[in-house]
Amino acid sequence: MKINKILTYLALTSFILIGCSDDDGGTSGPADPVYTTGTASFGDSTGEDVIYGIEKIAGGFLLTGNTASLNNGSSSDGLVMQVDAAGNTIWESTIDSGENGYDRLYDLEVDSNGNIVTAGFATRSVGGTDMWIAVLSSAGTLSNMAFFGVDGINERAYTIGDWNEFDVYTVGGYNSDTDATIQYSDRNDLSSRGVDSLTGTSSWYRGVKTTDNLVIHVGDILVDGQYDGLFTAFNTVDGVYVQTPGTVISTLASRLYGANNSPTVRSALLICGLADNGSGYIAKMNTSGSLVWETTTTQPATLYDITEDSMGNIVAVGYSGADAFMVKLDQSGNILASKTFDGSGSNDRFYGISTSDANELVMVGYTEDSNGDKNGWMVTTDPDGNLN
Repeated sequence: MKINKILTYLALTSFILIGCSDDDGGTSGPADPVYTTGTASFGDSTGEDVIYGIEKIAGGFLLTGNTASLNNGSSSDGLVMQVDAAGNTIWESTIDSGENGYDRLYDLEVDSNGNIVTAGFATRSVGGTDMWIAVLSSAGTLSNMAFFGVDGINERAYTIGDWNEFDVYTVGGYNSDTDATIQYSDRNDLSSRGVDSLTGTSSWYRGVKTTDNLVIHVGDILVDGQYDGLFTAFNTVDGVYVQTPGTVISTLASRLYGANNSPTVRSALLICGLADNGSGYIAKMNTSGSLVWETTTTQPATLYDITEDSMGNIVAVGYSGADAFMVKLDQSGNILASKTFDGSGSNDRFYGISTSDANELVMVGYTEDSNGDKNGWMVTTDPDGNLN
């Protein structure tokens, strides 16, 4: 059973010859880059189909989220799928936690063995939700899954990582006491290998393994009635935390939802989220936890994911008002461009971003129609966010 897909793509080909006349009266010079842009939607417009996570792989992307149109008798199942660069489905796998409840997956990663690991939450028949982790083959076949939580209480996992040096997966989110929690799950049988939790109302939203041998997490914590941006990092070699676990790094940011390592600056980290004033928050920091700069968007916005393109520009995505939203900055934090995207005339969101081999921006989330039904959405633009 395949997700019904609406696919619209167009290749932008523009060639400009720059140069002077030669002896034959011709011209010479480089051609403009060629970008393939467009949108693809996933779902049948009869419920909720949302894409939360994206991971670039050879020949395309892995996507994860939840689906109502491909559920197995429940209100929503977890979804993992592979698409090519144009958004065509190669395979799709629905994952039911086994209790016919509402299940959702937020993040995924390919581990060092080539397996796909994904995490989110599963609704349990005893009440509440548990942290949920699932492992699939590279072809999308489910091999194992596990739950972490207390019966009748809500726990969620928002981010998953592969800590292969210790043969564990790191699952970040919050526990039954609403404390920011990193659950360590054995890569072989998914059993618990321990937990690190903070005290206080807090959560981890995104984890990243950096190129300078750190695992970092960002999130938020409630301090004196206000949420502040939260950071932690530990060394992948010995597991020792760089500083006191759970450090407030910004009082300008109320929530940090996205993080990514900078490929051009090994010890730099890019983060994004929501500022106290309701605008989008973007910052660059050292992986040791010190801010280099922080800035906000000029319009109200919430930013969920961030990346750096091949030219060294920073791009963050989320939403502004009822529209999906992207903002592009240089390495000094100067805003170069911002775009909104209106898909079906109602609410639209971006939750994840990646780049293609041709340096196109690939953004995923959902587009909602006037009936309130959501379809998964993949939007591919040129490096400036243009669709045509």
